[in-house]
Order: sequence, then structure tokens, then C-alpha cells
Amino acid sequence: VCESDANQQLPPQRLAFVVMTCIISGYTLIGPLQHSLKSALKVGDTGNVSEMFTQSVALVQWGKTIMTVGQNVILAALAPVQRVYLAMGVMFVGTLIPPLIIFTFNSLWLGWVPLAYGMIGIALGIFEGTFLSVITPLGPLTKSWAIMGF
Repeated sequence: VCESDANQQLPPQRLAFVVMTCIISGYTLIGPLQHSLKSALKVGDTGNVSEMFTQSVALVQWGKTIMTVGQNVILAALAPVQRVYLAMGVMFVGTLIPPLIIFTFNSLWLGWVPLAYGMIGIALGIFEGTFLSVITPLGPLTKSWAIMGF
């Protein structure tokens, strides 16, 4: 029996769906959150503070791009599965900042915005480029479950 045939017969690891869903949910929630976050921080629609808020939110895309391109250099010491765990932890902390620190503890420090959005972008850049390669040895059924979570 060929190794690829053995992979074809592996049972699906459905937890891959949950992992993918959690990461993608973190990303999709930050878009609608922007207006509420801006209001909670008492940021107006014009002026320098508003521009800083807008650029801070854009750190999602910058973090995602930088880590997608640069993770093999920046995270060279980490195995792919360790990178996935790192991405999950960074995403957790990044998505925890707005609800816990800003909305629960009512912190008005604007620095939370670039920190949260930057962390979410970094996590996405690491995760998207690594997760499917990490679960490939688990077989095509596991990959199918992961892709359904996207």
C-alpha cells in the first residue's frame, strides 16, 4: 500500500473545522467591530486621532502581508505546527483586547487599537500560510473539514 493511499483512508479529524472557524471568526468580527470600538474610544470622524485609528485598523492587512511573506525568516526556528499554535495564541490575545480591556474595563488608551489589530493581522499571516500544510498528513478528509470552517 502506497503512503498516499494510506492518507486517503485516514479518518477525518473534525477538530480542524473548529480551529479554522475560530481563526476566521476572529478576522471576520473585527470589521463590524470598528465602529463600536471607535465610539467606545470616543474617536471622532475627522482629525489626527481619527486618522491614527484608521491606520491602526489597517495594521490587520500589514501584519497579514508581512507574516505571510516573512514568516520563514522571522519564525525560522519554529516548526510549522508551533507556528500554528503561535498564531492561535496571538489571535486569542488580539481578539480579547477590545471586549476585555476597552469594553469591560473602559480603557480609552488608543494604543490598544494598533496592538489588537496588528496582532490579529500577524496571526492571520502565520496561520493562513501554515495550517493546511500542517494538517495535510492527516489526510484529505481532514483538509475538507478545515476548508469547510473557512
